[in-house]
Amino acid sequence: MYLRSVCVALLAGCTFVACGTGGAPNSGGGPTLQAIQITSSATMILLGASAQLTATGSFSDGNTKDITNMVEWNASPIGVATIKSSGLLTARKVGNATVQATSGSVHGIATVSITARTPAFLFVGGKKARPWRRTESTH
Repeated sequence: MYLRSVCVALLAGCTFVACGTGGAPNSGGGPTLQAIQITSSATMILLGASAQLTATGSFSDGNTKDITNMVEWNASPIGVATIKSSGLLTARKVGNATVQATSGSVHGIATVSITARTPAFLFVGGKKARPWRRTESTH
């Protein structure tokens, strides 16, 4: 079994895992799907927000391909998050959601943490620092 995990976000606590036994159905006799890796466009998913998930397939010939629209998506437990067939995840309730992308006998799994809001203050060395603000840099 192929197993791979990647920690994506400090605050979101996302863990992405791809696994499978290989050999997903392939009527053409070409390369077979060996694993699915799920990645996210967001590092933190806030309650009510959406994030695009992408499923990347690894094939027996060593190539990879975006298979986001070719997999079956599922999110559980029910009510924490919903996911469309396009891989668009919407956070419905604070907590953890397990997202699965499946093609044949191969699947990828992502555990996504949904938070209520961004921190109001950043604590550095035990002291409250300036309010948390997004800044843009110009070069």
